[in-house]
Amino acid sequence: MNKHHKLAARLISKGVLVAALALSSLTSIAKAEPINKPYDWLINVQTQQLPRAFTYKNSQIQGVIKATVNYQQDSDPNKQTEYEYLWFHDSKTLGVEKLHTFDVTKGDGVAIAVTHKTTPTPEELRASGNAIVHLVLDSVVNKNVVALITVPYGSFDGIVAQMQAQNFQVLSNAQVELGANPVGINVFVASNPPGLMSQLIHY
Repeated sequence: MNKHHKLAARLISKGVLVAALALSSLTSIAKAEPINKPYDWLINVQTQQLPRAFTYKNSQIQGVIKATVNYQQDSDPNKQTEYEYLWFHDSKTLGVEKLHTFDVTKGDGVAIAVTHKTTPTPEELRASGNAIVHLVLDSVVNKNVVALITVPYGSFDGIVAQMQAQNFQVLSNAQVELGANPVGINVFVASNPPGLMSQLIHY
């Protein structure tokens, strides 16, 4: 079993994705307890720093971050599809190299698991947040619901902050406890190992 899948599987129960979120699941976010969100596909994202990229005379681009993205069916974790490479610099996307079409079954639930190749820099955390937003939009366009996003514990705050910079809003604990589920793109971000969780929405 893929190590990224193992990490996400601790937080997510297998099953069929439901359209509505139960109030008990929303309340668990506020209490920072493990949440169980069923999904059918897992999208893996690994970021890495490329400090020597574009290091030629008069270059104004230094400190490039690369994100490698693949996806797999939950029922077949050993068969991954290489999806794309993303390059970031200064909180902006430099380029995208598509390796395959997004052949995730329409209507299925997906989870996104982020890891870093080495200890991440603040720039790498911003790149991770941008990569997540990009993949959430890919999923929505394909009529998939993002059940859960897992990120390294130490990266949680930086990644969520960047998602907010990309117009996602964090729901307060009071809103979550009241069962607030406003219309928009709702996503749940959880740390791995567990301990930090947030529900975000993009209107």
